[in-house]
Amino acid sequence: DTVAKLNPNYFGNGRKSLSYGELQYGVQYIKTDFIPYPTKGLIAQASVTKTGFDANLNLWQLRASAMYAFPINTKGYGRVKVGAASKFPTNNIFINQQLFGYGDFTLRGQDLLVVDGMAGAITQLTVGHEIFKFNIKTPLKNKAYQKIPFKVYAKLFSDFGYSYNPNN
Repeated sequence: DTVAKLNPNYFGNGRKSLSYGELQYGVQYIKTDFIPYPTKGLIAQASVTKTGFDANLNLWQLRASAMYAFPINTKGYGRVKVGAASKFPTNNIFINQQLFGYGDFTLRGQDLLVVDGMAGAITQLTVGHEIFKFNIKTPLKNKAYQKIPFKVYAKLFSDFGYSYNPNN
């Protein structure tokens, strides 16, 4: 009750709950050495999402991102990631204004913060250098699992983001 009284646009028109359907279609291209922490290669993805199918909730969202990692030398790498998101119509209920801080659309160093908006862009720049590496032997007889490799990197990064929100 309190949320609906303080912000009638949270679910729209002072509603206390909201039910809706959602359809999403996404594509990914992955060609990299190690998906969680790539040091060379490319990852690209795009998606379109339709949320709600009536007059109370009607939202389209387009998202795209690309990450390119490249070796600088035998122990160093660089990484550039860019992404963008756009939602429309831009005059939508508050719950649909989530942008930075949700999912993988996050600025490093601002992980605990969220920024709302109906459109935005992000750029992440990273430089890493391997400090040391080692292997831990396992008791398994299979050659593929006889050792677990570890690499430790020092990393510098800088993130930039912009959010457009007409519904302050």
